[in-house]
Amino acid sequence: MSKKIKWLVYSAVFIFGLFYSFKPVSAMPLGTLLYRTSWRNNAYGYTSKDLLVIGKKGLITDLYTGHVGIYIGKENGVDYVAEALPSGLVKMPAKYFLNTRAGEKLIGAKIPKNLTEEQREKVVALARSLTEAGMKYDFDFKHQKGSESGQWICVGFTEKIYESANTINPKDLNTLVYNPDEYGIDITPDGFDNTSVYNSQRDCFATDKEFSKISRRPNLLLPAPEIIGYDAGLENGLDRYFFIPQTQFLQPTLEDVAVDIDLASDFDDETIRGKTPQLALIFKWSLINNPSSSLRQLAIRVKDKIASLFKSDTALAVAITDNKATSTKKVAAATKAKTTTTAKAKTTKTAATKVTTAKTTATKTATVKASTTKKTSSTSPANTSAAKVAVDKTAPTNKVTTPSVPTASPRLSPVISANPTTPSVPAVVPQTNPVVNPTVNNYNTTVVNNTQAAVKPLILIGEVGEDWIELYNPNEEAVDLFDGAYRLEKAKTAVDPGIMMRFGNESDGTYPGGMEISAGGSYLIAAEDAPAELKAMAQAIA
Repeated sequence: MSKKIKWLVYSAVFIFGLFYSFKPVSAMPLGTLLYRTSWRNNAYGYTSKDLLVIGKKGLITDLYTGHVGIYIGKENGVDYVAEALPSGLVKMPAKYFLNTRAGEKLIGAKIPKNLTEEQREKVVALARSLTEAGMKYDFDFKHQKGSESGQWICVGFTEKIYESANTINPKDLNTLVYNPDEYGIDITPDGFDNTSVYNSQRDCFATDKEFSKISRRPNLLLPAPEIIGYDAGLENGLDRYFFIPQTQFLQPTLEDVAVDIDLASDFDDETIRGKTPQLALIFKWSLINNPSSSLRQLAIRVKDKIASLFKSDTALAVAITDNKATSTKKVAAATKAKTTTTAKAKTTKTAATKVTTAKTTATKTATVKASTTKKTSSTSPANTSAAKVAVDKTAPTNKVTTPSVPTASPRLSPVISANPTTPSVPAVVPQTNPVVNPTVNNYNTTVVNNTQAAVKPLILIGEVGEDWIELYNPNEEAVDLFDGAYRLEKAKTAVDPGIMMRFGNESDGTYPGGMEISAGGSYLIAAEDAPAELKAMAQAIA
């Protein structure tokens, strides 16, 4: 080979090697933590001083937590991120990490310092295992870091998989580590911060502990929040705490990583990420997650002060009654029937009428649980006292009578009724649990418990803008609205009292979500003329 040819060959090899030595390689390793803002570029501790955004009517309208996910590599040439979304723990194409339509922005990318390759592989494998296990989201933020389904939020997920980085078998979810002495990589120190006040609401933002205290909101739509507080967040003492993604992002145990994959696109959030039960979430947070239990606590704590605490110019009768074998005419006749032994409730000077729920033979005694209503106009005085219930033990038709209520619009006076069949008529037993009629921000909630409940009680959570009603099942087992012959009625004091909806009757509505309410679950009923977004969320449309 001539010198000239050799020179050309050597030159080509040199240039080829030089080119590849400077060719960029993937800068973002597996296990990289990706952080972004929430809607309209808001994130608590980053661009927003507020975590909870409360509307004029005392409802939580937005939650600016921010978000974090973990990069787990490619599948069939597509980059994936594992994250906790409304649909649960999932692996999602990375291009859906940022929704440009929602105004979300990337905060940054991090990875633990001194992460070994073995730990990296286990973390990614563990993240994949969790996303394949069907784990659900922790909408009440009661646990946040697992280990069961329904106990995961985004930052709790990423923190826990790194804490479990030394697991022997990442496919065995029983090996998740909860003993701090056995943590593989502890990104954020355990603990609760109740001193680092961050805003005018006296919420805290932790920078050296996992959980930030979020203060109670006295203006929330819930019964006496200054006494009970809201039932969301991890409990520690009397306070509630949230693990904020930005807290993890700021930890000195992490180092920056350059992002070299596509993370953003324009898409419909609900279609891609799953449906967040916004209305249920708002009311569970704003009204208390376990209404009957919390109201009993309230009654015990304030006792004789209940009437003075909850003065209102509105009232609403809500009952769960036995109606399956009772025609509309029979109900009307029973309503008109009066006996001398019936305990009578006092009425106001505005001549508000009584609401009576009738019970016929071959049916069970029902339990009145709860209701929430939109503020309505009324002429009844502002000093309406707490509700009391009189039970007629001698009349042929057993009655549960609530005190007088003002005339209300039809959509604002619903009654939830049920009629499971029974071979005999049980005796009506006296009421022993307290009856509470608290009203905050002109929303009314009535709770009545009998010593013997013959039907599974449902809680009528309420409606907003006259567009929807939500039922909450506080029982430990599911309730089938069709089998139980439940129905919604307009209260007798409505402008045009009568049946609103008989579950299963196609002439009364459609049931895209079926007619079963899971234990502890909610059931949303939207009006036919409700906005399309609301109807898309509903289990039934009436």
